[in-house]
Amino acid sequence: ISRSGTIMNRTPQLDGVIHLLIKLDPKFTNRLTPANFEHLRGLLVVEPVCQSNPINPLSIESCQGFHQNIDIPADGTHVIITGSYVLENRHGGWAEIHPVTSIVASSSAEFSNNVNESATTEPSP
Repeated sequence: ISRSGTIMNRTPQLDGVIHLLIKLDPKFTNRLTPANFEHLRGLLVVEPVCQSNPINPLSIESCQGFHQNIDIPADGTHVIITGSYVLENRHGGWAEIHPVTSIVASSSAEFSNNVNESATTEPSP
């Protein structure tokens, strides 16, 4: 799935993930769940994996021999994000894009002209 929005915040995690919070463009907010509004102020979680060496022992094996080299633009940058749309049941069912396959800086007009809005993907369990 591809969605566009603005990077609001980034937080490196112990498992090598960079936890991004994205303010989606208005036409995509219908993909957010009540948990996104309740816990994340209406933002979407985006998680590029294995961006750094994990410190969490449970994650070291998962990233061993793999580094996802995604350049993450600065906070405040409008981006197009592509990856798997999932519902994170451990966090009340908020929507995420995880893992991410690409993040590209873009104008909102550029994305609107290149994406079929009717294309949908069912979330992974």
